[in-house]
Amino acid sequence: MNGFTRRGLLAIFAGTVSIAVLGVAPVLVSSIDDAADVKKEFYAHVAAAQAGDVDGYLQRHHPQLSRFDFGGGVLKEFASREEQRAEAAANIEGGLFSMIEVRDLHVKTFGGHSAVLAFYLGITSPGGPTVWTRRSETWVKENGQWMEAHGHWSDL
Repeated sequence: MNGFTRRGLLAIFAGTVSIAVLGVAPVLVSSIDDAADVKKEFYAHVAAAQAGDVDGYLQRHHPQLSRFDFGGGVLKEFASREEQRAEAAANIEGGLFSMIEVRDLHVKTFGGHSAVLAFYLGITSPGGPTVWTRRSETWVKENGQWMEAHGHWSDL
């Protein structure tokens, strides 16, 4: 066997598998921990909106937040935190987030990025009817903090 015995090959194989498994384990644990952290921040984000806590809601928004809103249209990019704050305050005061039910939440993490996918039951405009919508979000981790960087609402 070209200078290798079966026992020698098995020992090399077992060592390689052990190194591969041990090398992957921290990545898997990190991904599981990150997904749990994103879920925690996501639910805190929703709870802040429902409670009318504009500051708590905005602390989970990336400064360069972008979004596709209901009904189609072009990408909305916020020029400043002040613009984000003004819109969030108007939406929260208008009752947009007063009744949100989240269903079928999925979180996938990829290093410092995360995809959050869910169905929301709520209103799409202040005073509007209660409807189901689909929501996808991209969250990023900067300086140890998970923040929503992009959101996409879809009518169902």
